[in-house]
Amino acid sequence: MQRFLLLIFSFVLFAVPTFAQDEETPIEFPVYDIGEVSLGVRYKTVEHQGFAAVLHVKESGLLRVMSYASDYPFPFADAAHQQLLDHQASFYDGMQGYIIDVKEGDVIYFFRSFCMSATTVWFEMQAPQLTYTCSPAENSRLVPTGRAQFELFFNMPVQTSGGTMTCGGSTVQLGSCYGNLYILYEIKDIIMRWLDEGKKPGSDITITLNDVCACISDAIKAGNDGTVVLHYKLPERPGMLVSTNFDDRTFKSYWLNDDEEGLFRMTFTRPVSTTNPGYITLVYGDAEAGDAGEKFFQGKAEGNDIVFDLRGQNFTPKSFIDSGSTYPSIMLRPGGVCDENGDYMFSPGIGTIASWTYSLPYSYLRGIPRWEFFDNFDNDIEEFVTDEDVNIYVYNYHVVRADGILLTFPDGSTYTIPMSNVSVAPEANGTDATLTFAVPYVSSAFDEVTVSFANLRLLTGEAAPTLAETFGWHSLGTTGVTSVAAGAAGAVPAYDLSGRRVRRHESRPATITVEAGKKTWR
Repeated sequence: MQRFLLLIFSFVLFAVPTFAQDEETPIEFPVYDIGEVSLGVRYKTVEHQGFAAVLHVKESGLLRVMSYASDYPFPFADAAHQQLLDHQASFYDGMQGYIIDVKEGDVIYFFRSFCMSATTVWFEMQAPQLTYTCSPAENSRLVPTGRAQFELFFNMPVQTSGGTMTCGGSTVQLGSCYGNLYILYEIKDIIMRWLDEGKKPGSDITITLNDVCACISDAIKAGNDGTVVLHYKLPERPGMLVSTNFDDRTFKSYWLNDDEEGLFRMTFTRPVSTTNPGYITLVYGDAEAGDAGEKFFQGKAEGNDIVFDLRGQNFTPKSFIDSGSTYPSIMLRPGGVCDENGDYMFSPGIGTIASWTYSLPYSYLRGIPRWEFFDNFDNDIEEFVTDEDVNIYVYNYHVVRADGILLTFPDGSTYTIPMSNVSVAPEANGTDATLTFAVPYVSSAFDEVTVSFANLRLLTGEAAPTLAETFGWHSLGTTGVTSVAAGAAGAVPAYDLSGRRVRRHESRPATITVEAGKKTWR
């Protein structure tokens, strides 16, 4: 039996097929071979093909290989394209490529196995000489705003061991740089420190850089010995931010046109430019989640202030982002603020150019108001009687603005009870309120009156609804009759469990109310 099982096992073992994995074979694309390179001639690569060329160098120097895209060929020492030659990447005026140091008699094989898109490639000899431009221009003011940087831009990648920056006997060390077309130093803090020390505007500034040479060959130096010396002037102190009214504020989704809270103000030590005052960008949402949007507003100069008028604008979440999601804060980013001379105002921080960032709590106002009229006994009102108190329970009063209570009679005559004569008692829910006022004596031959809000506006930015009701009008004249409801002044209002005020109608379905802090079944 054991022999039989071993026989079956050996049969299964040798019967199982085995699969050999083929080695990966590199994909070969067709190659567009231009043969011998002609310097200065522009060649077109072919989309989805390789590119090959060869150059027999006739004179020593620097060879620049450039393209309008990244699909440029690389230099090799052999026709098999295995020995990559040293080269220095170079990006210039929107072009890409590199520089290679070549000698007379060299043979350079250029190759790229695959070009994603068709572009232009060319080869040219470059004079082995460093040239540069500087920003700001030499002999000008070294202003610590604007770019807030000092920069030398070269015709090939360079390096420097560093140098010094001096003014009025004070010297600052500058660090080394390597491998870029530019040498760049942040000078904002240096200039501001010298001004704080009392150095006089207009004083000479000298910048000295040592060992400035091309990365491709240290024999290619700036000037005679690699030393660059530049001269500038110390500027006046730039305009400084004194204060803003941004602090301890909530950014609302809407401000009425007459609401001073919708004016965001920044005050500086110098007058703000009337032609180029600056701007503010509002950023709302979650940028990391891809759910963010922004709005841009131009500022207005008012002396030493720049004012951003955000009144009458809609800042609901939906106006920023399609998702309509709500977030607890919003970013305010004023920037580009210039003084009367056209210079940028000063802002702290590396890389900031007259720009600041503030984060404010965000409040999304919503709700549509409606109202109910009742007396001090919570009974519905059918008639307005002179000197009697009228209560109006206004739902979503937190979004309401009005000049008063407007009484309109059938002949079109009106009387406005100003809000200063209206008592407003906010409810605990934070949205509703009870408005109380005494019916004024108004001589009228009519027996009815229509009541509405005078100049009703909504803080949501939406159109105000039509809130108007008509009541009987009963004028008691000047008989000295006191308020009929005076004895009810101590009546305790009732609320539902959601905190909304309720009325004591006998016909109302039984419910639980809260009166004087106690639950009552009515």
